[in-house]
Amino acid sequence: SERGESRAGSAVYKNVPLASVFARLKLNKNVPEPFHYHLNLLTPESAFPENFKSLDPKKTTAYLQLFGKDFNRMVSSVNTGDFNCLFVHLLSLLERYTWCIPSNTMDEFPDISLYDHLRTTAAIAACMYQYHKTVHDFSAKAITNNQIEKFLLIVGDLSGIQNYIFDIANIGAGGVAKRLRARSFYLSALIDTISHRVVYECDLPLCNIIFSSGGKFYILIPNSPETRQKIAAIQVDLDKWLLKNFQGRIVCNLAQLPFRGADFGHFGQVMGKIAEKINDKKMQPLNCCLIKDGMWQQREFIVNRKDWREDSVLCLSCRKNPAETGRNGEERLCLQCRRDWEMGTKLANARYITFSNETQAGSNDIASYPLHGDYRVTILDKLPQNNLSCYLAVKLNDSDINDLVRYPATFKYIANYVPLAGEDICVQCAGCLDEKKPRPGELLYFDCMANRAGGHKLLGYLKADVDHLGS
Repeated sequence: SERGESRAGSAVYKNVPLASVFARLKLNKNVPEPFHYHLNLLTPESAFPENFKSLDPKKTTAYLQLFGKDFNRMVSSVNTGDFNCLFVHLLSLLERYTWCIPSNTMDEFPDISLYDHLRTTAAIAACMYQYHKTVHDFSAKAITNNQIEKFLLIVGDLSGIQNYIFDIANIGAGGVAKRLRARSFYLSALIDTISHRVVYECDLPLCNIIFSSGGKFYILIPNSPETRQKIAAIQVDLDKWLLKNFQGRIVCNLAQLPFRGADFGHFGQVMGKIAEKINDKKMQPLNCCLIKDGMWQQREFIVNRKDWREDSVLCLSCRKNPAETGRNGEERLCLQCRRDWEMGTKLANARYITFSNETQAGSNDIASYPLHGDYRVTILDKLPQNNLSCYLAVKLNDSDINDLVRYPATFKYIANYVPLAGEDICVQCAGCLDEKKPRPGELLYFDCMANRAGGHKLLGYLKADVDHLGS
């Protein structure tokens, strides 16, 4: 921490670990004993705090030296002439190493990581630069004035997620597990590209996406007439596209709130105000398409079937779109449900995904799927020999992205685990009666999993939900 070295003029700051944010929570009881994080590269396993109070300074020094070596390797191999490529790699490297380092070791509860501090500081700086560029005033007086509404907080909220994902769960078209996996991933990729579009159209880096998870994102952009108009235009495009492709089942609402630099001191109030705005927007979904001059656009409420064939039948899975005849003449699935099937199959072995906003040409083993506008997501089990055409490459479940130095790249942990057959001999079950017994390393059949149960030979699932988690 750059603010911890002043403590007694010594290296005491190297002893201070990052505290868990849960140490501050009060649930009608005393504050719990704070747990802390060890210095480790970011993995799901290392993300659990433990009950200890001090780091070993020698291990801290070794950890910082390891970061230095990785930093030098990144700078020497990445394309430093491409700012976006260099910035995203640097941001990813900071997340990998400094997620567990406190930003200020002088705090009583140092529970803000150096990564979050650096990332939000960069977002504020980028936002201020664009604002002062717009008003043509870079004087010290203008820059330090924190009483002007220089900032615009954007919140995007994707509604209808649960209904859309589970809409196919009780219809007998088969492959439900992979299609559930695909729909969940598709919506995640959709909200990612919407947030990408906002920052790129405002000429801002990815760090200005302050938060993105669970179908919602918060983005910091400069407050100007141009940026407000861009957000309004994006909302119109999204409403039209979502109404055409999802008939209103999925809706993305965007809300915006201008605020001052001084308001960062009580940001919870800013979040409360914009929560009210997004709730108002959610009460008028697809407003840009369904209402004009205060009047309902009745035609927009009717699904246009002019492109359907006369002999079209509904998709066996979703019962919403016209089915396409399969290769064997029996697969009554629409294009979306067939996309889900293919995408869910690819995700089980996925190691990379890429985002692009142009038509992507590639070999047959590259599965590229359209999102809104000209945005696309590509799922890869390995990197192709030819260069990828993308504005962002994401390595899945591994924070070492040295193999992606040619592209703007980051990493992400996702739940794409599937059970695989081991070396042990499977119990003969219904899934293997057709003599298609899964080989070691191949996906297990549901029957295989059920037969491994200690009690009744059945499958089960657990669905957990935390009420008011956002609060």
